Amino acid sequence: MRMPLVFVLMCLVVIGINLLYGRHRAAALVNSGRVTQKELVAFVWSTFFLLGGAVVAFWAVWELSHVGDMACFMIFPPRRPGGMAMWLIQAALSGTIVYWLWFRNGADVLARLAPAFTRGAVVGREYSASRVKFTVSVLVVAAPMLNIAIQLAQPALTSVCENI
Repeated sequence: MRMPLVFVLMCLVVIGINLLYGRHRAAALVNSGRVTQKELVAFVWSTFFLLGGAVVAFWAVWELSHVGDMACFMIFPPRRPGGMAMWLIQAALSGTIVYWLWFRNGADVLARLAPAFTRGAVVGREYSASRVKFTVSVLVVAAPMLNIAIQLAQPALTSVCENI
């Protein structure tokens, strides 16, 4: 089943709404001096363009590939140029996030902003930069690795894709 453009637009709207809601909640962090308005705005826009850009890139590659089933499109190891492009986009997305966390002071910024983007009180909660760095890095690296492990452990899941 093809992913319609409406679905892509809905993904962008959901990403935007979540970021705007977090930005609204983060006003308390700005007022308390934990983050600057500049850091907050930079985080929101950068996150929107990174995640939104990845959604649009996935969609564009999938549309250009003419493969109808997403499960067949994300086969590992990739068998078609479109699948290779998808895995490269995934690697670039994960790599960008890990690089930002470890080498661009992203863990510190995210640790200070995290209360605005999680449940509960905004002011009075703190996250350590090292914990944020470890947790987010594990999530963005483990998710694609889990996809690969499942496919390699259960080849029957993608056996219907052999003729595509």
